Amino acid sequence: MTWQTNVANLVKIGSLKQTPYIEEDVRQHMEDAKTFLQDAEKLDVPRSRFLLAYEGMHSLSMAILNKAEV
Repeated sequence: MTWQTNVANLVKIGSLKQTPYIEEDVRQHMEDAKTFLQDAEKLDVPRSRFLLAYEGMHSLSMAILNKAEV
């Protein structure tokens, strides 16, 4: 099963909603992801590194979902 099929199924059952693609939102999410991940690499405290890396991956995921219009 492709990711497109998975997303379509999630839209069908109401877990995701269709939304318009907004280039500025995707750009901001990508910029945030890059910053979070760069900051995570600077730290020596594992918990702080994890939290920043997690936020970076979340921002990247949000960019991808917006690009997919959900």
